[in-house]
Amino acid sequence: MSLSLYEISVPSIRAALGSLSTFLEKAEAHVAEQGYAPAGLLDARLFPDMFPFASQIQMATDLARRGVDRLEGKEPSRADDVEASFAELKARVAYTAERVEAAQQALIDDTADKRFEVRMGREDTREFTGRSYATGFLLPNIFFHVVTAYNILRHNGVRLGKRDYLAPFVKAPQA
Repeated sequence: MSLSLYEISVPSIRAALGSLSTFLEKAEAHVAEQGYAPAGLLDARLFPDMFPFASQIQMATDLARRGVDRLEGKEPSRADDVEASFAELKARVAYTAERVEAAQQALIDDTADKRFEVRMGREDTREFTGRSYATGFLLPNIFFHVVTAYNILRHNGVRLGKRDYLAPFVKAPQA
């Protein structure tokens, strides 16, 4: 039995968003516990040339939302990156999760072998099929930003463990 493009992509995107929700809950609790301003974590980076925590959330959700749009054969939607609080970032993740939940399996499966171009930066474009886009670009990028968000929080003392990342991915076997 082979997996469809929908089965390869949507459950993993959904799980990554679940991990982000957990991270945001724990980060918000951490700042409340420690008594410092949320900006300390929202603006935290692993290295000066890396994006801060809030941007990691924005990029992961942009990739998820725009990726599902592309996989459904639609023009990728736009969102402004204006979130400046945990509440706003949680709302962004929830909105993105709703969009992913609404993804239509038939549309996504239909793009598995269709070719399309994706703009990479200002001057570069790459050609993908739905399958190569999901497995070679979309999912690795989402996971990169989710893990980077995790690492920023861990580096700043937020009590997160491997289970906080993996729990949304681990499911009981389907009959």
